[in-house]
Amino acid sequence: MVGARLRTRQADSDTPFAAAFEDAADLTGAVTDLFDRAVPLWHLALLNPAMARARNLGTTHVMFGAYPRERIGEVEHTLRSVVESNRGRLLPAADAHRAWGERYFPIRPSIFQPGFPGLSREFSSVAELPQKLEQVEGGATSVALQGTVARSGEILLLTLDAREMA
Repeated sequence: MVGARLRTRQADSDTPFAAAFEDAADLTGAVTDLFDRAVPLWHLALLNPAMARARNLGTTHVMFGAYPRERIGEVEHTLRSVVESNRGRLLPAADAHRAWGERYFPIRPSIFQPGFPGLSREFSSVAELPQKLEQVEGGATSVALQGTVARSGEILLLTLDAREMA
């Protein structure tokens, strides 16, 4: 017999956030700082400029996520401090809500197909993130990247040839 227990929560109290960074090193610094400080976020993700462009979120690196409204006191000041100390800027609430609402772009979990042209998935770590972004940035400019950071320090990196999204 196999069993599972799933924890659920009310998503209507999610407080989305998004921040823009001109430089990949600043983005990775912010992700690392949030991870090292164990900021109690519900979700943390990142986009490279090609993916941000595809999602109409500008032309910079973007970090976004959400946290439960009841954690606002624990999160808001530290989040702002981390973003600013890594030369980023918090984006307006409308952009944060759009980034959060489209977090499964370009692939919806229910339609993911392993043979999708130009798509790759790999696990990395917060520590390896600078090297992974450097590989993408140093390669073809058409590679779009989205990463989702887990509490364990692992990051699921989804890369897609941006030409396949057109």
